[in-house]
Amino acid sequence: MRFLFFLFLLALALPQAKAQEFQLLKSYSFNPIEQVSQDRYGNIYVVEQEGVIHQIDSLGKDQLIYSPPMIADITLFEARSTVRLFAFYRDLQSYTLLNRFLTPIESYKFEDTQIRFVRVANLSADNQIWLIDDVDFSIKKFDKNFNNIILRTPLDLLFAEKDYDINYICEYQNQLFLNDRNTGILLFDNLGNFKRKIVLKQGTDYFNFLEEELYFLENEEVRFFHLYTNSERKISLPALGKGKKAHKVLLQKTRIFVFTDYELFIFRIT
Repeated sequence: MRFLFFLFLLALALPQAKAQEFQLLKSYSFNPIEQVSQDRYGNIYVVEQEGVIHQIDSLGKDQLIYSPPMIADITLFEARSTVRLFAFYRDLQSYTLLNRFLTPIESYKFEDTQIRFVRVANLSADNQIWLIDDVDFSIKKFDKNFNNIILRTPLDLLFAEKDYDINYICEYQNQLFLNDRNTGILLFDNLGNFKRKIVLKQGTDYFNFLEEELYFLENEEVRFFHLYTNSERKISLPALGKGKKAHKVLLQKTRIFVFTDYELFIFRIT
């Protein structure tokens, strides 16, 4: 009896998936979805194959569509800075900046001799460029105005094996985050110094932030890591219907945006 009571107390102490109620507000269909992001105004961005970008507001209203002059897949799209939307094209070894009206304002091609082949790239907080150079396998911070590498961090010792799949890099609250689909999320300070790694058994394809928490999709749940207390929590996903599997998720305080390969479902959290 005492043993059963102990198990009961232990179950109460373990982290539990928080029950939520969801109300479906709207759904959209797209061509295959490659990238998703959101800005500080709550607008959602959906990037289709071949680089078409859709902007949708937090209430689910279609806003703008960007069709690129040249068909190319966007490897990484970032809308967090809001006024400078960043689209990196690995195949073209270039990026394009767009304003919040999805009008291109700047394009740049990586041709500097200090950069050999860019796997992923993203804006830094001071409007420079963070990137992963595949040739010397390092993180670099690049000042395009002066064609100069400001910082360089070798990654060889952090990836002892060659089985890695780095697909995302971003700066958030003075920390640099690097996603390896196979093993987890690496954290650095904004000078490129390694701090720690969030080890994930399954890895993840995409993560984002909600205030001081990092979150990502795992086993039909949203898993959260607090950036400063290291605490964790989970919430369950809303049901999408038979045969529909979530691949990415974006969160706001009262909204959850769930993406399958071809659809976006917008729910109110109650």
